[in-house]
Amino acid sequence: MSGKPVAVPFITARAGEEPSRVHIVALPAGRGIGYQDERPEDRDARGVLWGRVPQLPVGSPRWKDVHPQRQRICMERLLCQVCTGPADRNHQGWLFLRGSLEYAVSEGVLTAQPPLCLAHALLSAEQCRYLANGFQAMRVQHPLLFGVLGTSYILDRFAEPLPLPPGDPVPYTHPRAPWVLASQLVRCLLGVTDVDLEQESSRPRAGLRHPTAIEGALS
Repeated sequence: MSGKPVAVPFITARAGEEPSRVHIVALPAGRGIGYQDERPEDRDARGVLWGRVPQLPVGSPRWKDVHPQRQRICMERLLCQVCTGPADRNHQGWLFLRGSLEYAVSEGVLTAQPPLCLAHALLSAEQCRYLANGFQAMRVQHPLLFGVLGTSYILDRFAEPLPLPPGDPVPYTHPRAPWVLASQLVRCLLGVTDVDLEQESSRPRAGLRHPTAIEGALS
């Protein structure tokens, strides 16, 4: 470690933000799953049900966990996952990072990792455990909404929703989408150019911020 305070990304779940215990029911006519006391904000604009998790971003970071609603905000609006400012974008596209061992190629990959501003991309490359074994910076022309990660359900013999083991992302266009309790929004990255992050940072630009590490710890 460098001795700097460690940035806590906006999307990172905190202690006290464990998923709420809510009864999931099967909707009539095979229309999927819902909550017994469902509210309009429980679904996204495409009609998929999302997990309910408290918004208390002040506890200790749970580094391996992502807060569903905060991740969704950053992915929907293409905001920096650390500070919620606009993600960095130039003529080659938005700036994303991925683990170097995560994919053999960058074009067409599915990701639940929101983009970053340049300042926090540099900080993440230095501090993020997810990137500790190496990373690849990418410029993405077309980060298309794809679908969701979450828990898929089927009906048991009593016609009650039964959760399935974790699986692949489910496209919004798939018939199974109404049967998913979503936890992360997924984009498909098209028009990808692998770039060198250090070279990106050395290019002159107006308004580049050099944040302190603590700036990512939004509450």
